Amino acid sequence: KKNKKKMSLLYKNAAEILGRIRSREGTLRTILYDENSKYGQRDIKKLFSIVHNTLVNIKMLKEVSTRTGLDENVEHQDLLIILLYEKLLSQRKKIIGGGQLKRIIVEALMKHADQVSKIFKQYGINENESVKKSEPIKPIYIRINKHHKDVSGIIDQLFEHFPSDNISMDDFLPNLIKIEGINSHDFRSIDLYNDGKIVIQDKASCLPVYALKPKGEGDTIDCCAAPGNKTSQISEYSQGKVFAFERDARRFKTLQSRMEHLSCDNVECLLQDFLETDPNDPKFANVRYAVIDPSCSGSGLQSHALVDLDSDRNDAAERERLKKLSSFQQKILEHALSFPAITKVVYSTCSVNEIENERVVARALENEAVQDKFEVAVALKKWHRRGLERYPFGHACIRVDPKKDGANGFFLALLKRKQD
Repeated sequence: KKNKKKMSLLYKNAAEILGRIRSREGTLRTILYDENSKYGQRDIKKLFSIVHNTLVNIKMLKEVSTRTGLDENVEHQDLLIILLYEKLLSQRKKIIGGGQLKRIIVEALMKHADQVSKIFKQYGINENESVKKSEPIKPIYIRINKHHKDVSGIIDQLFEHFPSDNISMDDFLPNLIKIEGINSHDFRSIDLYNDGKIVIQDKASCLPVYALKPKGEGDTIDCCAAPGNKTSQISEYSQGKVFAFERDARRFKTLQSRMEHLSCDNVECLLQDFLETDPNDPKFANVRYAVIDPSCSGSGLQSHALVDLDSDRNDAAERERLKKLSSFQQKILEHALSFPAITKVVYSTCSVNEIENERVVARALENEAVQDKFEVAVALKKWHRRGLERYPFGHACIRVDPKKDGANGFFLALLKRKQD
């Protein structure tokens, strides 16, 4: 009975996570590994597997739900989808516990067995085998925390934990290591991670700070800082102070904890909305650099792309959502550019949508106050994939293709103050 109750809670947690991903609260990894996460360490690996494989097969599972009538008879749709995955596609092919909802699902599947068989054939899946994973495990990228001086010693310790054939230095970014054939939760038990000597961070996410490279004693602002991966990276480069803004109290707590864990002593975390800050406050008089990675659609992230395959939103609603996001992103970019001493700003998103990327930069440049003082500079000249050519500054921006570049979909633009 104890095990059945536990597995029932596992399903409920999996359904909650699926719902949070579908409502764009975060990715599977960020939700599971948030330092304030309520999900127990022992269950994280199981939760990751269940939710990931559900997302991979969500279109098929929704079709089963519709054709069997379960979508009309079950109130909690996310829990229904999770249980359908467990019953139809998992290795054990059964629901542990589940009570009345389990009985409803099993009866519906038996009643509509012919329909379910047709769906299996439609998606090329053998009913007698567990579903195959959609694709090989993506490489995991880890960044060495340069606040810890013994970089070579850290690399040596990595070779002690993982096969040498799986480990390689990234060919573009310094201090970034690619490890293949493992999941990110394999790091959670090793001392290097728990001691803050390494940071799990997607390659694309490392690009903005590398493009900005804050130098000297000028201060830097991270406008939308939590959970803090980019903030910690800024901290490593900067000899000045780093002001990290986060308006959400829960995420702010995560940010504070992370900065302490990663020994980022030059970071001051601020629980406030960046848009409400006064650029002329003497506190920010020495701010020369800014990193802007605002809330976005996350369309470049794998888990969001999988959800989009089964989006219930109609096109008009989706266009309106993107329009609001784009307007918000433009406001943050223009506000950062209004700081009197600012010389260089990097704007990035984990979106592949033009409206959140080149178009945001183009509209900001239509503002005379911005146009007279700033221009888009060529970012990371050696990066092979550039921005959209229909924009005059497109060649200066960079894009990351999630299908071709082994990292999340991403966009980056670097704006510099014009020379007088």
